[in-house]
Amino acid sequence: VRSCRLMPPPPPGGKPFEARHDVQNKRYTYRLRFHRRKMVSIAGDKGGPKMQVISPICLSGQNTLRSAHDPSNMWICPWALDENLIQKVCHLLQGQHDFSSFVVKCDRRSRDNNIDLKRFSVSFKDAVNIEDDDGADKNDMVNSDDIPCKATFTLETGGFRRQMVRRLIGFVVDVARGQCSLDNIDEILKGSDEAAQQVHAAPACGLTLSKVEYKILAC
Repeated sequence: VRSCRLMPPPPPGGKPFEARHDVQNKRYTYRLRFHRRKMVSIAGDKGGPKMQVISPICLSGQNTLRSAHDPSNMWICPWALDENLIQKVCHLLQGQHDFSSFVVKCDRRSRDNNIDLKRFSVSFKDAVNIEDDDGADKNDMVNSDDIPCKATFTLETGGFRRQMVRRLIGFVVDVARGQCSLDNIDEILKGSDEAAQQVHAAPACGLTLSKVEYKILAC
């Protein structure tokens, strides 16, 4: 606990402070580790020329295991993802939209889900740093497609709905791995139950509530 303070009493006739309902801004971060999507060569039919196809999974095996250097609050994503698509989806979903399709079904019609998602950004960082015995960096000697990548998503708004952040991340991952198309975003933002079936929640292990801001009266 870094700090603690006593809230001032409400003004005459006013409501007392309520930790859930008096939020001005809330920030979540979500972390995942993945491999970049890349083209691989496979033999053609009946001994024909090799064809270039996209690797659908990040080689599986040891790449889906958590290493000692991975934080506990990180999803080890089993699929190879396209970085450019990740950024595009985050950009398209940022702003004022009907996010009903990203809300659990039992809460979908209980309140207005037209929300201004003030921030939906992502940053990338290589997940390993390879050094030789002399301390020289060898990352330049390794194909960047073979280095795991860490993605950190940051989402901010005045109030999220239940499972909304995890479903947003899950949809981004589905698009980035080729399971869903960018063209589906307009349909999903209509908020119908049919559109919501295309949205799947990412695991909770990568989610962190990182900051909450309140409208606080001066003491």
